[in-house]
Amino acid sequence: MNSQSNDETWLCSCGQENVGGFCVACGKPKPKETSTPKQSPPPKQSPPPKQSPPPKQSTPPQQNIESNFATPKSSNKNVIIGAMVGVLLLAGGGFFAWQNSQNDEPVNDEFVLKNESAAAPENTTVVATYYVVNCDKSVTLRKNPSTAAVELAQVPLGQSVGFIEESGDNFCKVNHAGTVGYILSQYLSAEKPAPVTNTPAPATNPPANNNQPANNSALSLGGVSLGDSVEKMHSVLGHEDRINKSQYEYKDIVVTVKNGAVTGLVSYSKAVQTEKGIREGGNLQQIISAYGRRCAVQNFDGATLYEFPYDTPQGSLAVMRFAIKNGVVDYISLRLVSDAKEKSDILALVNII
Repeated sequence: MNSQSNDETWLCSCGQENVGGFCVACGKPKPKETSTPKQSPPPKQSPPPKQSPPPKQSTPPQQNIESNFATPKSSNKNVIIGAMVGVLLLAGGGFFAWQNSQNDEPVNDEFVLKNESAAAPENTTVVATYYVVNCDKSVTLRKNPSTAAVELAQVPLGQSVGFIEESGDNFCKVNHAGTVGYILSQYLSAEKPAPVTNTPAPATNPPANNNQPANNSALSLGGVSLGDSVEKMHSVLGHEDRINKSQYEYKDIVVTVKNGAVTGLVSYSKAVQTEKGIREGGNLQQIISAYGRRCAVQNFDGATLYEFPYDTPQGSLAVMRFAIKNGVVDYISLRLVSDAKEKSDILALVNII
């Protein structure tokens, strides 16, 4: 029998580790299947082939960023188009103000990104023709919708302008002789005003202490005058649609009657006019031409009230009111004022406009 080498060991079922052909503890022969020959080391593997580096990518296009044009804080830099930046504010002239950040660390420098193509185009489309009204000579065309904005031009009374859009804060965006700007809406009307003449108007304005109708004309609305009887009112207006307490209601006018006599009239209709031809839709210039410049002016419920006071033969105060909204007459009223405080309040506001 061939002898075993010292380095070949096997484990017997009795637990004894042996190097020979028999167990030194129990004498059992070495099992053939338990032979544990030395294993040869695995062959050396060749190193993987070196990978060639990836091709260099072309540098993305860059957008030039200029330092803040108002107060520059750093030199110009380039930022890759598509990089994430934080918007600070929208500056004028189509520029956007940004704050640069890098590696999630905020940078205090502020930059302005030139991106004029991103700015929304200005609306300059004229959609209607408006006229300048409610002024003595001219109104101011401004660069922005604010009374503090730069003046671009003076637009004469009666001049037509191209209406573009309403711009908030009671301004309208218009085109005047190729210049786009803003005019207060109260000085614009879609209705062409009566032509203005340079000849002096007749003396229709009563003295400040004399509340008499201009040219001694009767005060009336829709053909009905203050003090008329119900019978005379019916002869002019016909039968009323309904009676609501002291008010006789018609389609185009409401008449107030007290003690059998007319004490008030009001109309929102173009079908009704004053004895001087002023009706709903008219303008301030027409009112001034007809009734003069002496009146009380106050604002109420979104309208400007122009109230002309007159003394009646009975010693009462009559008031003709023209309420103007958006440059045109919204409604007209004519009434007797019997309350002493109301009379005093109105007369205290009377001035030459």
